[in-house]
Amino acid sequence: MTLQEIRAALHECADEDDAVALKRFFKTGSGEYGEGDVFIGVRVPATRRVAKQYKNLPLEDTLVLLRSEIHEERLLALILMVNAFKKASSVQQQELYEHYLEHTAYINNWDLVDTSAEHIVGGYLWERSRKPLYTLVASESLWERRIAIMATFHFIKKGAFDETLKLAEQLLLDTEDLIHKAVGWMLRELGKRDQEVEEVFLREHYQHMPRTMLRYAIEKFPEELRQQYLKGTINTTKSEEKDIEMTPEQLVEQWFGEYEDGTFDTLEEALETLEELKESIPSKHKDLHKKMKKELIILGEQLRCVYMDEPVPTREQLLEEL
Repeated sequence: MTLQEIRAALHECADEDDAVALKRFFKTGSGEYGEGDVFIGVRVPATRRVAKQYKNLPLEDTLVLLRSEIHEERLLALILMVNAFKKASSVQQQELYEHYLEHTAYINNWDLVDTSAEHIVGGYLWERSRKPLYTLVASESLWERRIAIMATFHFIKKGAFDETLKLAEQLLLDTEDLIHKAVGWMLRELGKRDQEVEEVFLREHYQHMPRTMLRYAIEKFPEELRQQYLKGTINTTKSEEKDIEMTPEQLVEQWFGEYEDGTFDTLEEALETLEELKESIPSKHKDLHKKMKKELIILGEQLRCVYMDEPVPTREQLLEEL
């Protein structure tokens, strides 16, 4: 069982069309979060099958894969490390954990983090000091901050929520959309186990929370309650509501700002959130509804072109036609 053999097995699963799609999906273009990442087009189930077949690959070879420029090889390495960690002795687990933290520069996309952080970092720190999480959460690296919050998924599954809430509070002002999504996801997972605990946190912070983070956190709430959070009308006194509730104009402005900043991963997500926002704003705000309706038409036409595999016109081109 050699490094060359496992690489060959992985590359046998590669597909050129999938490689093109994965490059687009994981934002590898100039200025995007995955800029320059290399994909060969191996889907995750196939990668897991290769990992299972070569489960006894020596750790030194696994680390060579982890340092690869090829995304799927790095994912394969992390799956091997996660699988090994689950069966390892305490000493071996420490070795895997230390190697993991030494290689965070290569754990540099959200799928790589989400596949591994809860199992290796969360698993190792479960019965140990959580101090390393606070070092990670203060990092300049987007991926190390995501590792910190995603590691707490291990704790959430065991009914321990303190670290998730503390780290979430530290990340409220984070500027990265991938952090907003990760924090919102962990809050949602926490809430699935104890909604009261999640709501105590949300009631204190939701008015100042990034919109994407809030949407993810309340995704599973009953629709009426979800709308109250989105409209900013949850359990506030009149004086508090006057001070901190966002106006419809501010909510619409926030959506356009997030759209221009590239917050939404897909056109579908942008359209869905705008439709949701339009439904939440009273119809008396006619100018806002007109503005949102026009934007929905633009997004709808762009999506149609995507589905029909036609050239996608820019927003500016469609605005001229409208």
